[in-house]
Amino acid sequence: MLVDVAMAGLISLATGAMTEGYLLATISIHLLMVYLYLSIVALVMDVAEETSPYADLPEMSPEAASYAAWAELVH
Repeated sequence: MLVDVAMAGLISLATGAMTEGYLLATISIHLLMVYLYLSIVALVMDVAEETSPYADLPEMSPEAASYAAWAELVH
């Protein structure tokens, strides 16, 4: 739900910025809202990373991942 609010806010600000130049080098409430929405997105991504069931697994190298995918297709 929080991600939806942040993404909707960023999209609405970006849509408004296409027709008006209020985000071009001006420090206004609109620019501060962009920073607020980006911090909300960063918070949600951190929480999602910490609560992921795969968070404690070691990362697989691209070569090993492609080999594992190939091995699944063959067997």
